[in-house]
Amino acid sequence: MFRLPFLAVVFWLSVGAGIGWWFHSLHIESRRSIDSAQTENDALARSFADDVIPQDLTSDNSTAEEYKKILTLHEAAAHRHEWTKKEREVLRNTANHLIQNDPGEAETMLNRWLANDQYNPGAMFLLAKTYIQTLQYDKALSTILTLKFYVQDDIPTADIDALIVEIETKYAALLRETGAVATLLEMYRKLISYFPDAAEYYYKLAEIQHDLDLNYEALDSLNYAIYDPIWRSQAQKLAQKIQLHLELGDKVEVPLQQRDGHFFVDASINGVGGITLLLDTGASVCVLRPQAARQIGLPEDSEKNTIVTMVSGVANAPAVTIDSLAVGEAQLSNVLANILEMPPGIDSDGLLGMNFLSRFDFFIDQDKAMLYLGSR
Repeated sequence: MFRLPFLAVVFWLSVGAGIGWWFHSLHIESRRSIDSAQTENDALARSFADDVIPQDLTSDNSTAEEYKKILTLHEAAAHRHEWTKKEREVLRNTANHLIQNDPGEAETMLNRWLANDQYNPGAMFLLAKTYIQTLQYDKALSTILTLKFYVQDDIPTADIDALIVEIETKYAALLRETGAVATLLEMYRKLISYFPDAAEYYYKLAEIQHDLDLNYEALDSLNYAIYDPIWRSQAQKLAQKIQLHLELGDKVEVPLQQRDGHFFVDASINGVGGITLLLDTGASVCVLRPQAARQIGLPEDSEKNTIVTMVSGVANAPAVTIDSLAVGEAQLSNVLANILEMPPGIDSDGLLGMNFLSRFDFFIDQDKAMLYLGSR
């Protein structure tokens, strides 16, 4: 009574097993085809590398075309994640050659290399060198800092550090030359974020901050350099200079001209401008050459003679009283001046001596070539 249904069940189970086996066979065949294709592709890659890559890598026989073929191979064979030692070596050789001869092409190829072999240390190091050649110092710095702190691997630390110094030096020089002081400021802030214990970068940051009149920030930066055994002396000098600059904030600033190790200032005497005086803190009183005295309308001869002490020595010379002597916005009345010829080699109309300077609270900033004059 139950025989027919039982046979039907057996039949349909057999049919299902056959269909399952058929699909399984198709899957195995498909897998074999894929594996066979990959095996052929890998074999092609090995054959390609053997044919393309020069045997004598030290002779720099590799060319840009060989470089492109290797990169194209890896782009086409996306499943290949491992680069052979020989491939990397020829890529490095070719890139080094291109960096010197065609840095633009080197940049393109190295970026293609990194797109296929992300964060490869050799490629990153060479790309940083390429950016130096093309004056893209910001990119060079970012690349080498990423390499130092996140990758490194087989690149010697000394080589990375040397490249960082080269980039910092060249980038700073370019930014100073072009007047991009704000960008220079950001560069040193970036370096400090990576090197929080580097006193050198804190000192250089303080210099830029001082140039931008960010003096309180500069003093904060110097706190990180002032105890360093190498940078202590320079940091202390800069801190003292900044403190003095802050104290001179309400003083008159008078630009100085520097020639042959001397500082000169433009003055106006009795309303006559264009008088150039040598700044001489060793002169007891101001001095005017006879020719300058005539130009201003002062008598060259006077019954009143005084002794004037100068750096060059002591002299007895006629003296006159100047009605007004103005240097920048600072002006004094009734200033004594001797009529005396200047020593040989001093190209000026006279000397600005201590009988003028001592009437002010003054400071000479030799680095900035600036005379500060404040009321006493």
